[in-house]
Amino acid sequence: MPKKYVDVDTLKYMLYDVHKLENLLSRERFQDHDKESLDMFLNSVKEFADRELFPYFKEMDENPAYHRDGKVFVHKQVEKMMYQGGDLGLISAPFDYEVGGLQIPLMMQTAAFYVLDAANNHLPGYAGLTQGAAELIIHFANKELNETYVPKMLSGVWGGTMCLTEPQSGSSLSDIVTKANRSEDGSYKISGQKIFISG
Repeated sequence: MPKKYVDVDTLKYMLYDVHKLENLLSRERFQDHDKESLDMFLNSVKEFADRELFPYFKEMDENPAYHRDGKVFVHKQVEKMMYQGGDLGLISAPFDYEVGGLQIPLMMQTAAFYVLDAANNHLPGYAGLTQGAAELIIHFANKELNETYVPKMLSGVWGGTMCLTEPQSGSSLSDIVTKANRSEDGSYKISGQKIFISG
């Protein structure tokens, strides 16, 4: 029996009847998609959320991630979210084909993450932060870094994170003070004080 944490019929009504998602499909970027393929994507996301997210939200509330002996320990479902979610295209959906994406309209990607968040908001952030980190690499990094990191990130094998909150800044991102000094071997030494790191 389908889980009742979200009404997919109402979500589809909002996507197609209110926001006219199908109008986007006439654009060249989305020509390989139609309503049926987008519905298949959303239905797959809902089935995945029913199976791998929703049943674990209470357990994850009671057993949050923790740090011990220099290591961070997360719930076992994080691995399912990343690997199986990566296989489903949850991370790669809006990206270009050239980098391993599905070129799905961002509106549908947003709807998919709404379903995931409604099922268990502990888990989608791992995929979402990976998506954001991959996008930075795609747009600003060189070819070597793109080839090294992006495929593994979009497939969910590697994760990305967001390190934005510092004591002197809070959420005032323009005030963040972080330095990156290049080492002789080509790597960078990052300095700055982080108090919260998501993912």
